[in-house]
Amino acid sequence: MIRVLMVVGSLDCGGAESLVMNLFRNIDRSKIVFDFAVHTDYRGFFADEVESLGGRIYHFPKYRIINGIKFRKCWKKFFQEHQGEYQIIHTHHSSSVAMILKIAKKYGLYTIAHSHSAGWDKSLMGLGNRLLSHGTRKVADHFFACSYLAAVAEFGKKVADDKSRCQIIANGVPADKYVFNKDTRTKIRKELNVDDNVHIYGHVGRFVYAKNHQYLIKVFNEILKKDPSSYLLLLGDGELRNDIIEQVEKLGIKSHILMPGLVKNVNEYLQAMDYFIFPSNYEGLPVVLVEAQASGLRCLKSDVITNEVDVTDLVSALSIKEEPSIWAEKILQNIDYSRQNTYEIIKKSGFDISSSVSFLTDFYTKIFNDRSK
Repeated sequence: MIRVLMVVGSLDCGGAESLVMNLFRNIDRSKIVFDFAVHTDYRGFFADEVESLGGRIYHFPKYRIINGIKFRKCWKKFFQEHQGEYQIIHTHHSSSVAMILKIAKKYGLYTIAHSHSAGWDKSLMGLGNRLLSHGTRKVADHFFACSYLAAVAEFGKKVADDKSRCQIIANGVPADKYVFNKDTRTKIRKELNVDDNVHIYGHVGRFVYAKNHQYLIKVFNEILKKDPSSYLLLLGDGELRNDIIEQVEKLGIKSHILMPGLVKNVNEYLQAMDYFIFPSNYEGLPVVLVEAQASGLRCLKSDVITNEVDVTDLVSALSIKEEPSIWAEKILQNIDYSRQNTYEIIKKSGFDISSSVSFLTDFYTKIFNDRSK
């Protein structure tokens, strides 16, 4: 059996974590199993499921410049204790990847760096992470990215254009689980206490700068002026959640905001929505936009998001430099439509999880066999 060490920030519902879990659920676990190294001391949303699928979870301190020596010692100790157990390390955590991979290579592991984002937070921490990520280009044996823009952002154009070293892996989803179902729509709307003839506008994502919830709330506030009985459904959690709650309270629209938090059945909640709004400041290739299309939802995204995610004709784009009222007008013009079954389109586009699983199974197996000779 091949055990791949996946390195992530946590086991919560981020885009990278969701992709890795989709892969883990669908890969042949009699041949390949994922273990997880997380940079937090709490278990996280997916922890129980990871263990039920046969994976192990290892906790490491989060890298902060002042704990650099301790951070490296933890990783050296880990590889010493697990020497020979892993042939492959696959990292999805940007700021400390170069350090981790450098240590991993000393212990004989094949090193993979995977980019999931085409931008960085505009903060001192974001700048620091960006500078730290540069070292990855000199260390990793191979590079993956969810889109070309994400590859350029984290690894530079030289690496991104080298197809022998860098490959784009579609953020695959189990498309069959997202096919629109009226019974599921009715069930979730009853749980939310929302009538079937009322519009629900939706978003899925962490409450962080990248997702731009603040602008989203402004857009929905404009929608409410012409669709006063509607709701905005926000799935997710994060550091800016309280800021968003404060914003909707100031606008006096809290009664129209639904915030269930983290949910395991995102596919079912998408059935209850009528329109998907995604005004991100930056993205790599957002899995949830593929999921929304797989459920037949019309989507309006910010124009900074790569067109590689436009798998169907359900996606439109606008600039977040536009006034929120322009977004609201665009959405309201397209709110009435019949949901379609997009399963075959998603599958043919390569965004069904089976394509991603097949590719990675072959990739891991070849590396393992080459290094076992």
